[in-house]
Amino acid sequence: MEQTLRTAARRQLGAEPLSLTPLGGGFYGRVFLAKLPAPPFDVVLKLYLKPRLGAKERLQLSVLGSYGTLPMPKTLFLHEADGEAPYDVLGMEYLPGLNAGITHIPDEDARERIGDEIVENLVAWHSVVHPEGFGELDGDVFDPDWQSCYYRKAEKIFREAEEMAGNGRLTNNIYAVVRRAFARFDEIFFEPVPGARLLHGDYNTWNIQLNSEMTHAAAAIDPYGSCWGDPEMDLYQLRNANGEDFRLMAKYAQRMPLSRYFPLKDAFYEVFTEIMHYHDSGVEVDAVRLGGQANRLLQQLNAFSIR
Repeated sequence: MEQTLRTAARRQLGAEPLSLTPLGGGFYGRVFLAKLPAPPFDVVLKLYLKPRLGAKERLQLSVLGSYGTLPMPKTLFLHEADGEAPYDVLGMEYLPGLNAGITHIPDEDARERIGDEIVENLVAWHSVVHPEGFGELDGDVFDPDWQSCYYRKAEKIFREAEEMAGNGRLTNNIYAVVRRAFARFDEIFFEPVPGARLLHGDYNTWNIQLNSEMTHAAAAIDPYGSCWGDPEMDLYQLRNANGEDFRLMAKYAQRMPLSRYFPLKDAFYEVFTEIMHYHDSGVEVDAVRLGGQANRLLQQLNAFSIR
């Protein structure tokens, strides 16, 4: 990996990094701060463990960055995998800050202000309507309704869940909930979604940077699966990490009306999206965490009398 990063930086920026410091990573990539001997001196290099993700993120950052209220990193280059450097690498400007998802903020006023800023940014994205319909940011053809668009995604994830259950990666209890929910897809997603909205896809406090004084949100980073879709698909992420400390879900609901079936849809989105990540990344399934999410979906199915 290090050789790929050094090769990409040398080719694209004309300089060998003096150092590479890990900044973090997730299901699909690893992020490093590269120190260079010449301007821009500090560059973020994101190395992708799966092909073609760099091009997708470059587009997502461009589109989201055009509409949000928080800065997002500007991309500097995209290295596409080759024989000498076999991983995609995206070079981005370095936006310094503290990770909101792991930072404790004792001041209540600051937490309230930061929560407002995080939600304001999300509302700005969700206020953008794509007139051609629902689908991928770089799509050629779009769906006129969300149900048709999302059904294809959900069906693919359900087939992946079948595969994972068959090879022991999903417990029988989790798979049973997934199977029941997918069988009732039309009953869960019968409410029309008014307008294809701009989604981040992974909008949680881990992907928010704070200023060094911990008084304001400073930047948003790391979209994944950004598309034109149902804005409520973004919302389960607001509960992740320390999102409740910032009252993100409550603040969003005050700004944007939620659909009648939102609690059920929210639970469905969470379980199906998490299964997709486990399948695509090959990471070991956290059965306790996913089991809790599946249990919440089961409770919502029962609460809405969907058998």
